[in-house]
This record gives sequence, C-alpha cells and structure tokens, in this order.
Amino acid sequence: MVAQTIAAGLTPFVPDAAYQLPFNVAEIFTLLRMPVIVLAIVATVLGVIGYLRPGQPRLAAATAAALGIAALLPMLAGGVGGVLVNSLF
Repeated sequence: MVAQTIAAGLTPFVPDAAYQLPFNVAEIFTLLRMPVIVLAIVATVLGVIGYLRPGQPRLAAATAAALGIAALLPMLAGGVGGVLVNSLF
C-alpha cells in the first residue's frame, strides 16, 4: 500500500519527467508500477503459502493474500488498459 501511495504521488510529475528524460510517458508509468507489482506478487504468494501451512493461524495469511491481490489487480488493469488504448490510437 505504501508503494501504491508513492507511485500515485509521483504520477503528476510524469509529463515533466518524460520531457526531461529519454523515456516516454508509458515507459515511466511502467517503471512506477513495477515495484508495486513485485511487492503485490510477493505478498500474494507468501499469503497463499502461509494459508496452506497446516497448524498455523490463517487470518494473517489470508489478509496478506487479499491485500496482495487488491494491490495487484489495479496495477495490471492499468497496464493492460494502457496497451489497449495505445493499440487503438
């Protein structure tokens, strides 16, 4: 969630960064999304592993998996949406 907040906070600076750096806007948005996607995948995988371990408390593991999925879905939807929009125009 912290990584999502940081990525969202840096979003208004993307057009200026694209103007000053040798990257286009889509590449910069991808760079902002990557740490969030990696952390969300790690949280989801570790949450599922923790949930499947026998004899261990499952509430924290289920919470980690749910938060990982909740962080991952918007990032993937934004990436796929950007690709679709770029392919149409």
